[in-house]
Amino acid sequence: MRIARQRGFTLMELMIALAISAVLLPSVLKILPFLTLQVSRETQRMQLDDELWQLAFTVGKHIQRAGYCNGECAGSPVYLQPGCLVVQWDSDSSGKWPVLPAAQPAQFGFRIQGESLQTSRGSLDCQQGTWERITDPEWVAVTHFTVASSTQDPAVFEVSLAGYLRRYPQVSLSVLHSVVGYNLP
Repeated sequence: MRIARQRGFTLMELMIALAISAVLLPSVLKILPFLTLQVSRETQRMQLDDELWQLAFTVGKHIQRAGYCNGECAGSPVYLQPGCLVVQWDSDSSGKWPVLPAAQPAQFGFRIQGESLQTSRGSLDCQQGTWERITDPEWVAVTHFTVASSTQDPAVFEVSLAGYLRRYPQVSLSVLHSVVGYNLP
């Protein structure tokens, strides 16, 4: 009687495979939650990065428009104060910088208040007028907002923002955006 050739694993091979699996599986199970946490934190960091850059670009776009006038406009196009910026430009090409209660005031402001970035339209300074938040205070806390200008021609401004996620304070970032004010005298 002829014995057919066996197929599959022998008992010894099966025992070796189980031993290797028993060693590797706990290691993989320990690494997997760590990797998941790291991916989650990096996603949150990217979302915070996007939020801060969007705010910096928004402020930068207003700085780029500051000083535009289709006529004779009186006053300073840029008002800087620590934690606050107010700019003016002729948004309706009327040849002047109208103020409130005009239908379209030409002043646009940004300030930090209570860990939120706020904006205003029609305010001539940082204390008066109606200011509203443009950041969600339950999601992100803005801890730093400054705009610095240079004396070169044309003027270069640096918008600096820093913040952290409310739910994860260890996820914090800062951004620095440089903008040229071509319309400024």
